[in-house]
Amino acid sequence: MPTKTSTKGSAKKPGKKPGKGHGKKKPPPQTVTTSTEAVILAIDANFDPVTNAPFEYREANVYPHMEGKGFKIVRRQGALARRADVAPQARKPNVVYLTGVGHGFRNSYTGDNMDPIFSKGHFGLEECKGKIVHFLSCETAAGLGPNFVDNGCRAYFGYSDNFTYPPILAEVFFECDSEIDLGFADGLNADEV
Repeated sequence: MPTKTSTKGSAKKPGKKPGKGHGKKKPPPQTVTTSTEAVILAIDANFDPVTNAPFEYREANVYPHMEGKGFKIVRRQGALARRADVAPQARKPNVVYLTGVGHGFRNSYTGDNMDPIFSKGHFGLEECKGKIVHFLSCETAAGLGPNFVDNGCRAYFGYSDNFTYPPILAEVFFECDSEIDLGFADGLNADEV
């Protein structure tokens, strides 16, 4: 039985005449491996008792779990939870998830000392497009959340009313809320979370 063998670059192509550029060996294709690390942007206020308690819970229970699952956490917390520090990070294409605790209003999520970080209509598309967002914050799901989704956010998790809890049960409420972040880190999609 006849066999056909060919060595890359040595076989003549039918209909091609020898001449300039023919017969030269092409260098083998190079394989370029790139790795884009999935980044979670943690945007946490902690300037008052209302934000500090959930911030401490998240630092002890949420972020270590996410890091353990291989995510890099970029923290913009405390005095760095300000629009000027958050927006450049949120625009980065490898940021896949925004999360945090802060005071909120229907159309605004705030950080350190109530600095508006994201306000309805006042953010760049690249800050939310293709990302999943979860804010432990009052009222943002009523206005800001739908605005994020209208601008390409893959999913928004938040609260449309005030997030209130009896102080004695704070940890139970924080644990329940953190299931969103933990589920995402464990590989669940937005529907499953």
